[in-house]
Amino acid sequence: MFSFFKKHLKSIARRFFTSIFGDIGGEKSDNLNILKYKPLMDINPVEEKLIVFEAFKGWRYGCNPKAIYEEMLSDSRFKDYTFVWAFKNPALFIPDEIEALRSATIVKRYSVDHLDYLSRAKYWIRNCRIDPNISKKADQIYMQTWHGAPLKRLGLDVDLNGKNTNLNFYKSKILLDAKKSSIILSSSRYCTEKLSSAFGLDVLEKENSIFETGYPRNDILVNHTDEDIRKVKRFYSIPSGKKIILYAPTWRDDKDKENGIREFDLAIDFASLYSQLGNDYVVIYRPHYFIKNSFDFSSYKNFVFDGNLVNDINLLYIISDILVTDYSSVFFDYGILQRKIIFFMYDYDLYANDLRGLYLDLSELPGEVVYNQEDLIKSISKSELDKERLRIFKNKYCTYEDGHSSKRAIETLLSQENKS
Repeated sequence: MFSFFKKHLKSIARRFFTSIFGDIGGEKSDNLNILKYKPLMDINPVEEKLIVFEAFKGWRYGCNPKAIYEEMLSDSRFKDYTFVWAFKNPALFIPDEIEALRSATIVKRYSVDHLDYLSRAKYWIRNCRIDPNISKKADQIYMQTWHGAPLKRLGLDVDLNGKNTNLNFYKSKILLDAKKSSIILSSSRYCTEKLSSAFGLDVLEKENSIFETGYPRNDILVNHTDEDIRKVKRFYSIPSGKKIILYAPTWRDDKDKENGIREFDLAIDFASLYSQLGNDYVVIYRPHYFIKNSFDFSSYKNFVFDGNLVNDINLLYIISDILVTDYSSVFFDYGILQRKIIFFMYDYDLYANDLRGLYLDLSELPGEVVYNQEDLIKSISKSELDKERLRIFKNKYCTYEDGHSSKRAIETLLSQENKS
């Protein structure tokens, strides 16, 4: 009888908060919705077989949460679990088009439904920070998978000598998230050292919360087939015989707009690139998910393709012949494939000294560093590949990337069940 009333009390509470406040949309309005979280948290007990997933602040279905979720779908231990995915725009993630999502409940990020599930879920699995105002109960397990081994300085390691007035606020949010995290995944000893420092795990006395499982999202880079490659190429209608350049730059701290939009000043002249390389190459342009300014792909039809048309960047890795990036962590993952990597660091002095700073010396990177488009084109055109440099890099920085990281992450999650 009590369980009957408890069930309906939760339903009534959820409808009550929705009827008064509604589900508010928009970035600035998320904070208003989040005010409803604590009452839900207070009234809802934790449900042992409920897991809530999120990737890239709800912008994508991908990365480590996706890999862990899809591994769970084939694991009989999770057959009775309820899976929930939160997206900024749920209409873009239709189960009929993304077959794996047929087994999940899809909600709008920070809607009342999402907050209700968060308040009840035994497990949170995400690759980005959760809002500071969302608290975790003692018996909930928060797996912070993060989204890459860092090259650019992160969290508490960022020191710009007072040049960024928002830095202390940013660091406080990093610490709050790390304090809540039960599990933090790492891909290597290097990654463990940098994330431990950046997240202040020593300050929080939480060094034992980081686990070197490898990154689940990278299993496909080891396990993919030729048919996987053909499928993605068919999706893009890549012209036969063309080599593929994946251009994947990161965002810049100095390009934030007042409305929270981050823009990117494209430094590559695609018209010039086409005139010199168009006979042999095509480009897939995949900016960081923070970057929201538009790009006119129609101006470069059949030469520049939209990398945002697929959620999972790993699908772009497996079809590409060359990665061109800057300060993004994507090269750590791409290094698994042992293919050419070029670092186009046209604004190196600004980025390294004023914007963020880097963990690694440029000499440690697994590819050539260029500072202008002329040298970029020369580097792309070079046929030789420094296989020994790539091998040394992979052994050091991709230590646990053996195609079984998703399984290890799940075992890690279950092993913490009695420690929460």
